Amino acid sequence: MIKEILIKVWFFSSIGCWSIGLFPNVIWMVVNTVLIIACIIWYIKTKLSYITLFKYVFWLYYFWIILCFIRGIWEASHLTYYHQKNLFTSGASAFVVLFVALCSSKKYATWLLRNWYSIFSLFAIYIAIFAELRLWSTLFTPILLFFFFLGSKSYLYKSVFILLCIALCVLDLEARAPFVKFGLATGCLILLGFKERLRNFILKVGCMIGYAIPFLFFFLAVSGVFNILDFNEYMEVVDVRSSTSGEEVNLYADTRTFIYAEVLESALKNEYVLQGRTFARGNDSSYALSLYEDLSLPERFMNESSILNIFTWEGLVGVVLYTLLFMIATFSSLVYTKNKYIKVMAMYIAFIWAFSWVEVINTVDISYVTFLIMVGMCSSREFQSMSNREFRIWAHQFLPFKKLYNDSYLIDKYVIRYVSNYIRNVLIKRASLDV
Repeated sequence: MIKEILIKVWFFSSIGCWSIGLFPNVIWMVVNTVLIIACIIWYIKTKLSYITLFKYVFWLYYFWIILCFIRGIWEASHLTYYHQKNLFTSGASAFVVLFVALCSSKKYATWLLRNWYSIFSLFAIYIAIFAELRLWSTLFTPILLFFFFLGSKSYLYKSVFILLCIALCVLDLEARAPFVKFGLATGCLILLGFKERLRNFILKVGCMIGYAIPFLFFFLAVSGVFNILDFNEYMEVVDVRSSTSGEEVNLYADTRTFIYAEVLESALKNEYVLQGRTFARGNDSSYALSLYEDLSLPERFMNESSILNIFTWEGLVGVVLYTLLFMIATFSSLVYTKNKYIKVMAMYIAFIWAFSWVEVINTVDISYVTFLIMVGMCSSREFQSMSNREFRIWAHQFLPFKKLYNDSYLIDKYVIRYVSNYIRNVLIKRASLDV
């Protein structure tokens, strides 16, 4: 009972803070702190089922987070209020990775998803009325899991979710992240219908590409050979603009290269490449100085890229351990999983990790937690041991409009029959007119 109340309060405050600022930041910080403490207690008391190698890496990574937090307490004690506040906000963003371990348990994953979808349905109308358009794709991120919960058929049901994702992307053309998140999910949904041999080949190649591409492009950019973020280098059309917000915005503008430059220069200058600067600090930034003139130390406490945030707070050690969590979950799923759904989800989290070099802000919100739930499910022995049929039965409980899903096979059959009969009648009528 206490668990359900706490998680629903967190979901409610998450929706409120992300939409119209229903709750002050202080309440949001208190709720996050209580949630993290509760998750640690649940983690200690629960018997989890993740694979052995993942368990050791996770323990090592969490121990490193705790060390960085302790170092941050010492740093923040003789710095400004902003640094003390950032210690708790950034620390919570790191500690929330505990959801990975908790959701390796089928019991906790079921409980968490059931609570989220139950409270989300109550606030769907509220979100539609009050939330800013740019936040819709963030608040609707949990529906990405539906793409891995659907069967290989039910075309009508799939079409509903694809149309919803298209709508979320079109609502705010300035945001490029929804196109990637929902576009990849749609591709995974299509991949579920492929033959097993072809699907497994695509999954293996896709996962290797997902983990290799960021390192390749990073090396090319640092060496000055090629910068993929600078569209002016390889695209002629650079003046495409959107007026979704009432102002013209260049959709091809490079908004990440200068962030990488500031983060790397700050790390080299202050010598925290390996160990990080702790959660109390950010990277030196002239951009932050232009925003907050009262900062005695001009630092940007959080960037749009989660990899850059982890590098600043936890150093190269934290980035390596964080990456290992994703890689072990991905490749263990490809090798040991008996169902196609977790395998396809494993490729999705590989590309989400790659996209985190550009976007995917690691904050304590339902969007980031959704990706952590996926990592936990992919590293779970319970989910890996499920057959296709067992996974569909488990996932069926979360699907909305179950009657539509149950009847979708029959509906698809009648729709296909109607379309085929209509085309045949048109062809017969044209043939008779020709004669």
